[in-house]
Amino acid sequence: EALKVDERLTINARSLRNLLNLRLSSRALWEIRDLARQMLEAIPKDHQLIFDDIKEKFYARGKKS
Repeated sequence: EALKVDERLTINARSLRNLLNLRLSSRALWEIRDLARQMLEAIPKDHQLIFDDIKEKFYARGKKS
């Protein structure tokens, strides 16, 4: 049986950009990469412009669903 955990993370944009660049890397463990992808997709629409370059790089590399 799995355990569901609901957590919140507070992070500034510069640190989040660094985290996403590192953890969306093809060299990152797949579970960490999946978590980073979920974090990227959860960014509110009014803040997504800041992360467009990361999304483009990630999707250009062949995002796996």
